[in-house]
Amino acid sequence: MTTSLPPRLHWTPGHAGFQPNERADALAKHAAEGLTSDPKSLPPLLRRNPLPTSISATRQAAQDSFLSEWETRWKQSPRYANSHVLDQSLPSKKYLKLVQDLDRQESALLTQLRTRHIPLNHYLFRIR
Repeated sequence: MTTSLPPRLHWTPGHAGFQPNERADALAKHAAEGLTSDPKSLPPLLRRNPLPTSISATRQAAQDSFLSEWETRWKQSPRYANSHVLDQSLPSKKYLKLVQDLDRQESALLTQLRTRHIPLNHYLFRIR
C-alpha cells in the first residue's frame, strides 16, 4: 500500500538581510579580488599569477572573441548594409538558432528568401 503525503513548502532566506549569507557573500567577493591569503602560505600551484583558468572559461572566452570578431566583420560587409535596410534584426540569435541545423545550401536559400535577394531571374530565364 502506498501513501501519498502532501508536499510541504519551506521558505529559506536568500542573501538579502540574512546575516550569515551576507558574511559569506562578502568573504567570497574578498577572495575573488585576491585579498585573502598571504601568497607565501599558499601551495605552489596557487602562487602563480595569473592562476590557471578552467577549460570551460577558456572556451567561453574563445567563443566570445570569435563572436565579437564575426560581428565586426559582418558590420563591415557590404551585405550588412543591404540586409540591414530590409531587416534590422539580422542576424538575430533567434534566426541563427533556426538555421543552425540546416546545411549550407538550405541556410543560404532561407537567408536569400528572407532578405528578398534570391536569384530567381536565373530560373525564370530557363523557363522561357
